[in-house]
Amino acid sequence: MKSVTLVLDVVPTDMSVNASPGISIDGAQGYFHNPSGEYLFDVDQNKRREITVAGRMFLVTLLEVRRLSMAAVDPIEYVFGISEK
Repeated sequence: MKSVTLVLDVVPTDMSVNASPGISIDGAQGYFHNPSGEYLFDVDQNKRREITVAGRMFLVTLLEVRRLSMAAVDPIEYVFGISEK
């Protein structure tokens, strides 16, 4: 809840469903990305970053971190504001 890493250039890839006696994998995803496209945001400091993508500069601000209530999971939502500089 104190920090988040924004990852750019991410390509999600769905994995095939695998089942064998005693184990089943369903809905798994893999992510392939360029490590140079990672930006750390902190709730207390470093909430704003200047990020250059494809020759364009953007100002990205971490606005809010919310814990959502759902039945089986406890997801976290990160709200960003993005503007071109």
